[in-house]
Amino acid sequence: MPITQLADAPVAATLYDDERPKRPVGAMVTLSLFVLAGLAAVCFAAFFLLRTKSYEVPELAGVDEAVALNEIAGNDWLVFTELERSQSRY
Repeated sequence: MPITQLADAPVAATLYDDERPKRPVGAMVTLSLFVLAGLAAVCFAAFFLLRTKSYEVPELAGVDEAVALNEIAGNDWLVFTELERSQSRY
């Protein structure tokens, strides 16, 4: 027996939107600016925390020990005193 009638299937309704949905451009720009600002803050902090500090070293030879220690007191250096005999003759 031949098929004379197809099963009644619901016809898919086609829906066309007139406009595309708007993308959250403002939110994405704001988020990317916050990420860049955070990255810049991390780089700034890393630069100042991880760099090697440099100091100007004063001439300390021939100066009294107390005066020499006073001149370098703010540098947080470990100081080792090495006493030597003077080569000058009295």
